[in-house]
Amino acid sequence: SALYGADLTVILQFDASHSLRAASTMQLEAERLLKDSGVSLDWRISNQRSPYESFPRLAVVKMRGRCEMTGILVGAGEAEVLLGVTYKSDGHVIPFSEVKCDAVRATLAAAHLPSNPEVRDLLFGRALGRVLAHELQHVLNRSGTHTESGVTQKYLSAARLIGDHID
Repeated sequence: SALYGADLTVILQFDASHSLRAASTMQLEAERLLKDSGVSLDWRISNQRSPYESFPRLAVVKMRGRCEMTGILVGAGEAEVLLGVTYKSDGHVIPFSEVKCDAVRATLAAAHLPSNPEVRDLLFGRALGRVLAHELQHVLNRSGTHTESGVTQKYLSAARLIGDHID
């Protein structure tokens, strides 16, 4: 059964340095994309939470690599690379996901981003938010299936990651 209409606490675990602007943009974008499902997200950073807190519905997301726009990684271009993953155990989706920041940044190499560092950060955050929303949909639906369009399609191109609308 789907868990729509529920609150979901998302614990973010950052591997390495990250941009606060990109991270907050990521959170806003993920909230916007999941709002239509009736899901509200509650955010925690793994090293800033109390050991006594408990959460009725939880997803843990590891933010892998450097989650900041420190130069574009060249070479990946439009190849279909894995931008995120949600894990399964015994064939069942479990609430543990990863967002691969370096792969997202490399995918954006094809997008000809503006040179303004603040705009680049915001677009990177939007892209991360779409990957994150995609993975959280797997957790919420307890399913690994993908759709033909929208944020839950199997592959998100650079244009879909940063465009004004995701189709």
